Amino acid sequence: MNTQLLKRLYSIYSPSGKEQGMIRFLRSYIRTLPGDITLSQDRYGNLYAVKGKNDTYPCLVSHIDQVPHCSHSKDFKAIETGEIIFGYSPGKRRFENLGADDKNGIFICLECLEKYDVLKVVFSGRKKSDAEAVQRHTCLSLTTQDLSSSLTGKEIPT
Repeated sequence: MNTQLLKRLYSIYSPSGKEQGMIRFLRSYIRTLPGDITLSQDRYGNLYAVKGKNDTYPCLVSHIDQVPHCSHSKDFKAIETGEIIFGYSPGKRRFENLGADDKNGIFICLECLEKYDVLKVVFSGRKKSDAEAVQRHTCLSLTTQDLSSSLTGKEIPT
């Protein structure tokens, strides 16, 4: 499991309406992945990735905004100890929320884009627009939990 990627995702502050940093990261990261991946964005702020050419595609959906009560200090760090990753502010000497909702889902989507030859992924800007984005993107929807065990060997808590 690419814990460096997961920790990087946790470190990106992306509350609803302020997802630009996450979009920039996703665009940059996806460009480094193998295969023919096309990126597009709609007027709602949803980012679409299409990998490969096929008549039908499995589709993963993840929202890129995090829960609103999860604000990070400027010195926020995602710390890994063994099998646990937690948020911490060294300056304030306190634990902080990771904002993992839905960064775990984003992680699964990125890992799948790297691993599979044919896939569509919708990174929606707000939770409410997930279903609308999938309908506009016309694909068979799978939850990120459906594929988590095939990538990591165990379920990732959300």
